[in-house]
Amino acid sequence: MKTRWKQRLTSGYLSLGFVLLALGLFGCKWDASKHDAFVNDDGEVESCEGVLSEIVMRDGTVCKRDDCPGEKCAPNCSDIPLLSVAFERNLCPKNLFCDETETGWRCSPPSLECVENVCNQAGECGNRDTRCGKECINCNTANQAVSGECREGVCTITECAVGHHKEKEDENGIIICTKNTHESCGKTDSTVTKNCTKDDGADRGICNLDGTCLATRCISGYTLSTGKCWPYTVNNCGDSGDCRELPGWGTGECNTIDGICEATSCKTGSEEESELAYCLQEGKTCVDGRHNALFCGKEGGKQLCQDCADEGMRCVDGECKSVVCDNLTLCYKDSECRNDKDRCGLQCLNCTTANNAKDGYCNESGECVIIACRDGHHFAENDRANCVRDTLEACGLPNNDCSKLEGWLSGRCENGKCTVEMCEPDYRFDEGVCIKNSTTSCGENETNCEQGGWLEGSCFNGQCQASKCKANYCLQENAVCVDGLSNVGACGKDGGECRVCVGRDACIDGVCVEVDCFDNNVCSRFSQRGWSGGRCTNGKCEPAGCSSSYTLIDGTCRASCGSELCNAGAYCNNSNKADCRCAGNDGGCMPSQKCCVTRTGNKLEYRCLLDSNDTHICPP
Repeated sequence: MKTRWKQRLTSGYLSLGFVLLALGLFGCKWDASKHDAFVNDDGEVESCEGVLSEIVMRDGTVCKRDDCPGEKCAPNCSDIPLLSVAFERNLCPKNLFCDETETGWRCSPPSLECVENVCNQAGECGNRDTRCGKECINCNTANQAVSGECREGVCTITECAVGHHKEKEDENGIIICTKNTHESCGKTDSTVTKNCTKDDGADRGICNLDGTCLATRCISGYTLSTGKCWPYTVNNCGDSGDCRELPGWGTGECNTIDGICEATSCKTGSEEESELAYCLQEGKTCVDGRHNALFCGKEGGKQLCQDCADEGMRCVDGECKSVVCDNLTLCYKDSECRNDKDRCGLQCLNCTTANNAKDGYCNESGECVIIACRDGHHFAENDRANCVRDTLEACGLPNNDCSKLEGWLSGRCENGKCTVEMCEPDYRFDEGVCIKNSTTSCGENETNCEQGGWLEGSCFNGQCQASKCKANYCLQENAVCVDGLSNVGACGKDGGECRVCVGRDACIDGVCVEVDCFDNNVCSRFSQRGWSGGRCTNGKCEPAGCSSSYTLIDGTCRASCGSELCNAGAYCNNSNKADCRCAGNDGGCMPSQKCCVTRTGNKLEYRCLLDSNDTHICPP
């Protein structure tokens, strides 16, 4: 049955197919049209009016009817040409194809099929750093990157955003960006990380903005300075500082447990210290022992100091001798018993230098009273007779703890004042102090985050981090708001995450929409009646202008017949008659359609009857 039916239908109208081809009707090509009737295998006469036997697509696919009457190979096959009514001949123009979509059949650009892992976007196959792989990912913004490369359809990060480091994701070595933590801290262009809480002598620390570790507390045997833990050495011995700068120090070592300098020998004096001579006090400290009755000795080296006062004697030129002074609180020096600011008490101390003093005096009891401490020292708590070295926890005053200042991360105590070197992540450094960041003043440049598409977010690590955008903007993976109304790589207008439009989708008003064109190239090749060139507007082809005797109205070229303006799809019958006719061959309608004319007052209107259910009234 099928063979005889097709032979009857095809042989009777083969010439019509050649006519259609000769007229240049591209897109959907029809090789047969309606037929009055045919006799089936059972000898019954069946009507085939309006039935199309076969549709030949541009890619060569043949859509066949299996029986008549019965199911057509596509929904409403006879209506397919009518679904392109925007075009002059009701057929697909050159370079467009008859495709079935969710909303029906229409004329569209050819479906672009790209090879595996290649971006299909805006009518083009190809990978670039800004559109990579099947999902057309922007390697310069995806996954907290600031730069990346597309390699065989996969983004490989070359540098991450601030506060992130590179990391190998799998056995294939694909590089991604991972947010820094205190336990896994690395630079933006490196895969090397450190645990800041256990790094180089630290038992507490944080990851800095630049991906380096900053220690905030050290284990025993280390001292904290400039955000690092330094092992105790002779030249850096905890609160004692540089042992080599202590008075009389000859040789020795740093007690790495307590951070205390322990001398093993003392110097005998240099030319600059010709009046000084030293002995070892309790085997750890060097003291001037020339006139000190409690610590007497001048040989230097490993000589231990003697306590002359314990034997009722005085120290004379480094030796214990029997000397009688009227008062035991007086200093015996230069054969004279008396006290003064530079010779005070049994030890004959110089109150202007002893116990780290800068200035002082000797009281009636033979004790030094310190007026001021030397640089880098302060009065010991509740003790005006001793000055102790400044530390971060006691800078200039016993209770001035630099580490408790707002935003403090690391720094030093300098001349009794806390000097900031690093601030906590939510703070910025400004003229020696830490100032808390805000969304209106973020980072070193004091950036106002609340600009452009920003709606909500925070200032993190000195960087503006948006979490929600204003209308007509969308949020990229790098927490930046961008205009999302027409960007295929970042499309969206509700302030949420951006979408990437792929395939035949364009970004129109913030929505990925399947379109017929991306630029004017396809539209400019149309040869529609009355068109003077074509252009792509919001993904649809429309005339760029109209030729003579046509007028552009609502994106359509409408024929002007004398004083009459034809309806869309109609044309002037000929140059000698000012009347409008249905456009196309044989009245402008397809073989399965009928050209109808109605009169409204003195005006005739033409249109093609769409189907048998069309209620448009045609004349007899």
